[in-house]
Amino acid sequence: MNLCAISTDTKENLDIDPELITLAPFVKSVYIFSQDKTIDLRVLIDTSSTAYAIIDTSLVPSIYETFGIEPMPLAKSKRVRGFDSQVSRKRITYAIYPGMYIDDHREMSFPMLIADLGYHQAILGKP
Repeated sequence: MNLCAISTDTKENLDIDPELITLAPFVKSVYIFSQDKTIDLRVLIDTSSTAYAIIDTSLVPSIYETFGIEPMPLAKSKRVRGFDSQVSRKRITYAIYPGMYIDDHREMSFPMLIADLGYHQAILGKP
């Protein structure tokens, strides 16, 4: 499959190999905090995610050690559907509530579901 692009110099159609076009994910630094301590996270901003925020399971022990914030069980577990629409067999059963700085915005209690994300430390989706 070829994509067509217009050259601004020659106004000719150019064939572009779609395999050469890559979109970098939108990853941003944010800080979670409690009192006077912070942890820097690299989060994926995912506008197609319907979860408000998800944090990787591997980070929970360091959050507990740094802040003393314990995971809280959810009243009802949640199913996880990946970007490929596959439903995970594991359900989300816990969340944590640290504070979070995003640029100039600060949330004192930011709900984050806990799940195995693999590549990303956290994902921020639609509120």
